[in-house]
Amino acid sequence: MANRSQRFGAVRPDGARSGEWVVAWKDTSSDVYIFHRSIGRSTRASIHQSGRCNVHWSSSEQQVSPGTPRFLDTWLIDPSAPYAYPFAVVFPGSELRGGEWRQHRDRGTVWLHVDDGDTIQVGIFLIRSEEDQSNALAAAGWHTTLVHERLTDGRRLLVVAGRAPPMPWFKDTVRRIREQSAPNLAANPVPSPRVTIFTTEANGPRRFIEAAPTTEAPETVG
Repeated sequence: MANRSQRFGAVRPDGARSGEWVVAWKDTSSDVYIFHRSIGRSTRASIHQSGRCNVHWSSSEQQVSPGTPRFLDTWLIDPSAPYAYPFAVVFPGSELRGGEWRQHRDRGTVWLHVDDGDTIQVGIFLIRSEEDQSNALAAAGWHTTLVHERLTDGRRLLVVAGRAPPMPWFKDTVRRIREQSAPNLAANPVPSPRVTIFTTEANGPRRFIEAAPTTEAPETVG
């Protein structure tokens, strides 16, 4: 799919952490992909050079649930625009957990620090303008650069982290997810279970929000 990538996640001072995520891109095209490394690619966002974007299930998910539509969402961005912000991944500090995590080979994962009461997000930007964007991004609250690469179509892929905007609906949504997940997790316990919430906004980026489907207290992991 892609031959270049950067892994990232969030970690609290007590060692509780998120899963590992990946932003990936190619040397032969300007397609960009975002997916959750720790729970596989069951849901993935694709930002294509043509401007077509989508969030979709993997083929295995469609086979498990016949009739499941391939795409959760599709939309377009203008690939000739000087600036685009199509996607973000959000990590609420309250949703980080300790415990037994699936181990991956170390490939330079960037662990972003977040406190329990805060929320951090990683934004994916596509920039055609040659102007320096660092001051504007810093003024908007983006403080850490994970990726700054030139794509084949001339745009720059900029992946940056910063504080996320408030999500007043989030607690109720997670509560409902936990209520729905409890019977299945009781019957089929798994270490460090995670869920991905997908959100859309009329005038903003699409987002993956990582959450924990259990309320158990996080354990210190070192």
